Amino acid sequence: MTITNPVLLFAVILLIILIMPILFDKLNIPSVIGLIICGIIIGPYGFNIVENNATFELLSTIGLLYLMFLTALDLNLEEFQAHKYKSLLFGFLTFTIPLLIGYFLFRYIFHFSFDSSILFAATFSTHTLVTYPIVTKRNITNDHSIPITIGATIISDIAALTLLAVIVNHVQFGINTDLWIRLSLSMTGFLLLEFLIVPIIAKWFFRKFEGERYSHYIFVLSVLFLSSWLAEALGMEAIIGAFISGIALNKFIPKSSNLMNKIEFVGNALFIPIFLISVGMLFDVKVIFKGYDIIIMAIIFTVAGTSAKWIAAKTTQWICGFNRFQGQLMTGLSSSHTAGTLAIILAGQRIGLVNNTLLNATIIFMLLSCIISSLITHHASKQVAIINKDSDNTRKDSQKLPEEHFLIPFINTDLFAKQVKFVSLIKNKKSPNPISVLYVIPNNKYAEHNISSIKNNTKNIMSLGSDSEVKIEEIYAIDNNVVSALARTSLEKSAYPIIIPWEKTFSLATLREERIRDVTASVDKSVYVCYLEHQLIGSKSIKLFAPPLCNLELGFELWLKKVVTLSQELSIPIDVYCTSSEYDSMLKSINNGRKVSFMKLHEFKEWGNYTYIESQITEDDIIIIIMSRKDYISSNNYFDNLPFKIEKSFKDNIKIAIYPYQTLTPHYSLT
Repeated sequence: MTITNPVLLFAVILLIILIMPILFDKLNIPSVIGLIICGIIIGPYGFNIVENNATFELLSTIGLLYLMFLTALDLNLEEFQAHKYKSLLFGFLTFTIPLLIGYFLFRYIFHFSFDSSILFAATFSTHTLVTYPIVTKRNITNDHSIPITIGATIISDIAALTLLAVIVNHVQFGINTDLWIRLSLSMTGFLLLEFLIVPIIAKWFFRKFEGERYSHYIFVLSVLFLSSWLAEALGMEAIIGAFISGIALNKFIPKSSNLMNKIEFVGNALFIPIFLISVGMLFDVKVIFKGYDIIIMAIIFTVAGTSAKWIAAKTTQWICGFNRFQGQLMTGLSSSHTAGTLAIILAGQRIGLVNNTLLNATIIFMLLSCIISSLITHHASKQVAIINKDSDNTRKDSQKLPEEHFLIPFINTDLFAKQVKFVSLIKNKKSPNPISVLYVIPNNKYAEHNISSIKNNTKNIMSLGSDSEVKIEEIYAIDNNVVSALARTSLEKSAYPIIIPWEKTFSLATLREERIRDVTASVDKSVYVCYLEHQLIGSKSIKLFAPPLCNLELGFELWLKKVVTLSQELSIPIDVYCTSSEYDSMLKSINNGRKVSFMKLHEFKEWGNYTYIESQITEDDIIIIIMSRKDYISSNNYFDNLPFKIEKSFKDNIKIAIYPYQTLTPHYSLT
């Protein structure tokens, strides 16, 4: 079954990279773990579909170097500088404590050699911020424990990779004075080159060739691979060169720049997935069935490695005066072992310190550590967000939100008329921004003609604005993908909320994939999914369903004001279904905590009890459901399915699913 044709081989790999992450995402399995599992299935120890030959090994090596480079580029060096002493403390502890525990375990329990014990202990010391996206979605990146952990990551990874270089040289050349002198001179010279010469060249290049965007990307790749080769030539590991070159170029590549998008796109779309697949291909499934040794060993690795990181985080928590949830958060962020661990273990295999049994046990350890890290981070970040909900940072973020600017993608005139009437009711009357209507034109030879035709037939559209006493602005986007055009226009115009139709359908997949999942995955601003087939005027009440912790989302006050405005414009009450905590936050936001006559709480916690929810709604009610994007703090499995249940039971009611403004887009200076 082995594929030998290189064209077909590459096509199969691309299909795996395309399909499998989508499949594993639906199963709530991290894509990192999913791709490794795919590698196990198609590899020589699985169905032997793909051979681990020289070509695949080359692509895998590029992926590993790319992963280390991206890890360094993603680090926030300014935050590290602001908390450098605490970062140095945690970095020292999260490196030395796992190293000591690991050495004791491997040397005196498993009776490994000195070199093997140090090598495996180094895999405990290094970690990768796999679960950092969970923190960003919780809007708690300003919490002091986060930058300290990021800084500690830099320190522990560099220390672990440097230790790896020492081990490799020791195995190959032995320990002597010449080794230490050579390594010291090599490391010093390499660091001077990376942090003194490379920044000067990078600054000159980016200024000299400012308009050559493709050249920028080639220059960055050249620095990456030349640095990796130079590190290897000087007796260190190539991954050290990749990681340090990323730190050297960090300040020249803003996180939101076009260049960073190119780097991340190529890496995440191609090279890094190939590397993860290649890791799975090294795993021998048959070894597991020969005995329980590997499973027991992997569990011991996981318990020891996670415990060591927990001790380091707990000690830092006690010294720095953090609360226990911040300590748990630091544990969660520093407990996942992927890039550094894989790099160390593969280097150990190359020099003969790691056999197949240990490699397989380490891969299982890595998978388990990612799962445990995700669970700890998910729990702790939610608790930290609750504690910090009244912090100054949260209030400052809410003040930085841009002025509302409604954006409606045009589908047909009848639907647009209903959407404009709805927006005219909830729109801030003092806002100077118009309602923007977006026309997405297919990118073909008729595009220019189609734009002219639309412009000649928009009198009715503009008259809708006059009737509703709102200004309408027309925007034309040439794109074959409506969601892509919508996301780009929203970014360019700083536009929100975005109004899209709630499709009347019995197919759950259509509503989820085409309207909610695609748009909300591309846009982190407010999105209103609206079914407006009937007159708003004449409705009896608003049934508002709000999930637990919705008051901690960045866009909480934004959607609440709109719901209250709609209630006042229609002179109808709001029946709120949530817990008392969220309701108190609503009262605090709209009336300084005092009761209001138009809002009534129906305290409710059992969101799986749809029968009760169904009994509360009549045919004249407006149904508003507050949703949340996946993995954000108020994300709730019951609420994910609530719109589809509502659609099935109340086909004719006016229905609105609101996805709140989630993250504040950072502003970076231009290069």
